[in-house]
Amino acid sequence: MVDVERIADACGYAVPYYELVNERPVLDAYHSKHPDEKYAQQIATRNRHSIDGLPALEPDSPLPPP
Repeated sequence: MVDVERIADACGYAVPYYELVNERPVLDAYHSKHPDEKYAQQIATRNRHSIDGLPALEPDSPLPPP
């Protein structure tokens, strides 16, 4: 949980238009090199805490299929 003090937004006048061409395949390609369940469990275990030691949120989706 976080304590939000301020949320800012731009007016959008100088924001350029962007078009989604495609999703980047880098993450999927990386995970396809490690299709085993053990690797997915290691990732889930490693990501239970943030880099500053705070507990992570409970995952709301199952582990990726092998």
